[in-house]
Amino acid sequence: MNRAAPSSVLALVLAAATLAPGTALAQSQGAPPDESLFGDNADRGSGDQAWHASGRLTLEGAFLSETDLDPATALDEEARIQPEARIDLTWTPDKDVEVGISVEAGHDLDRRNGTWNGTERLEVRELYLLVDDFLMKDFQLQVGRQDVEDGREWLYDAKLDGVRVAYDHRAWRIEAMWGREQLVSANLLHPRPDRRKVDAWLFHAEYEVTRDWDVAAYVIKQNDLRASNISPLTYGIQSEGRSGALGHWLELALQQGESGSRRLDAWAIDAGLIWYLPLPARPALFAGYARASGGGDAITDRSFRQTGLQDNEDRITGLGNVRYYGEALDPDLSNLEVWTLGLGLRPTRTSSLEVIAHRYRQSVADDNDLRGSPVAAIMNGTSRDVGTEIDIAVSTRLWRRTALEAKLGWFSPGQGFGNNRADAVLGKVRVVMRF
Repeated sequence: MNRAAPSSVLALVLAAATLAPGTALAQSQGAPPDESLFGDNADRGSGDQAWHASGRLTLEGAFLSETDLDPATALDEEARIQPEARIDLTWTPDKDVEVGISVEAGHDLDRRNGTWNGTERLEVRELYLLVDDFLMKDFQLQVGRQDVEDGREWLYDAKLDGVRVAYDHRAWRIEAMWGREQLVSANLLHPRPDRRKVDAWLFHAEYEVTRDWDVAAYVIKQNDLRASNISPLTYGIQSEGRSGALGHWLELALQQGESGSRRLDAWAIDAGLIWYLPLPARPALFAGYARASGGGDAITDRSFRQTGLQDNEDRITGLGNVRYYGEALDPDLSNLEVWTLGLGLRPTRTSSLEVIAHRYRQSVADDNDLRGSPVAAIMNGTSRDVGTEIDIAVSTRLWRRTALEAKLGWFSPGQGFGNNRADAVLGKVRVVMRF
């Protein structure tokens, strides 16, 4: 791949910030709400509102250089081009009954080891039956393939086949669910045997303290039916919100259970503050600290594991999501310490720019790779220094229902990867049209 590509993507990212529509910064009372440009699709309903239809077209391109961080290795870059179309349909034959289906078709082009390979997809993203006031008022029952996610997608953002019961009343939302990823194969064109044989039991209770502040408690039990037997019990609290000029987030988790033949005993924390400044371009400064335990011995595994259902992606100050542990390194929070500093700007009402810096260290020096990261290099086990990363993310509306985001992530490895290591650079561009 062309080594000049990182500079080209940087130019595109910076140019996108200046191409945003010239909407006035001050919002009038008739202005649309401040929401993600990549959120829910538009609705198209019948006259009696018995059904709703929506859809989107997406074109995404991305590349990642130096996946092994070795400047002497050829063909160590990855690229992806992914066009896809999605249709969402819901039918409400009764005021308390909803049937939903979401279907996505795409063609994934992936380049690895210097070769392009294509895969066609026709996936059932969701297929569910939802019953309101099930057995008694304010209770819901949902059966089938359904989307489950928590606020920051730190615990889960996945499509699970299963059963969910919820209590939704005023400020409370309490959910209990059993589910498994792809109990039935998702890709109708290329069905594959289920290799993710992990049952998940989820309990999540959320309370809306104010309109802009939610707190939650949760318990997640995962049962690994494979020989690996990684079966954690994870429980903790979450808080996310804003009060005046200050915003915050908090994830605090404890973990017990089984890790193969060892006992699992681990913990993790992720906390941050956002300061919204009353200045032109609506600047916001934010800082965060995350750490997950690591290490262990022959009896106890102290390495925290996220659920494997998480996405680690959320809006911080912009109109689009960012991978808040780094766009290029993008690790799971496991045996890792992450310091984050960032600046967000709103050049116009329909555009945003975020510049984010990350500093990484292992919690315990370990000669392993970083769990969940596309960077496959192995650490040397003598230094905890993982490295640093700078990310730039731009989101902007091109037309009424068309939005663009462009991202650049530049990871510079630390001493934990040894000497003579190359930087890994990620570039990503995505265009979404909703209808």
